[in-house]
Amino acid sequence: MDIGRTQVYRCPSCRTDTSHTVRTRQGNIYGVICNRCQTASLVRKDDLLFYQDLWEDEVRAILMSLENPDDK
Repeated sequence: MDIGRTQVYRCPSCRTDTSHTVRTRQGNIYGVICNRCQTASLVRKDDLLFYQDLWEDEVRAILMSLENPDDK
């Protein structure tokens, strides 16, 4: 994961699943900044990837429901 990349993560301060910018990395720990409230967090890589995958799955499901409004 590159420095400057944006990842969706649940901010512990504003309690929102929102974009965070990766600022630094040391081993498996990333320093990220919430793009909503500017709170800094230290997050494991696995947690960042989990939240990003969860968000992408949710967006994909929403888009599919818009393409097929009769399928519920």
